[in-house]
Amino acid sequence: MSKDEIIYIGCQCHSPYHIMKVGLWEWKDQPPELLFELQADRHRGLWERLKAAYRYVCGGENLGWHDVMPNHEDVINLRRVIDNYNEAYKIYEDKEKVKA
Repeated sequence: MSKDEIIYIGCQCHSPYHIMKVGLWEWKDQPPELLFELQADRHRGLWERLKAAYRYVCGGENLGWHDVMPNHEDVINLRRVIDNYNEAYKIYEDKEKVKA
């Protein structure tokens, strides 16, 4: 059984660059995964991005933090996804105990 779920949480400032993607992936014989992704908002040209990537890989540049201020409905949806993750993980743990 595999059930995937993805939600997008936008910022209250309505910027298209302040958005978070939350994904839940359930696998047949693997533990479920919960993934948080933030929208990057760097507006650089190709060469500037390549130089920044090189500096990051070589340890010379830090990634910036990005803010997302969710509204109440988004928080409720986030809690639902986290509750689904916890439930799926409990089922996975119970199956692993039976195997042992």
